Amino acid sequence: MCSLRVIWFTTILVWMVLGLQCFYGGGFATVELLQLDVLQLQ
Repeated sequence: MCSLRVIWFTTILVWMVLGLQCFYGGGFATVELLQLDVLQLQ
């Protein structure tokens, strides 16, 4: 169950990052969000 939840949250985070990238068209914001997500997962 835990692993499924992790996969589910990661998928949503990826879609959110892609959505932000489409809205702002900048790669720096996406990199920062990915780094924050990795820190939170760890």
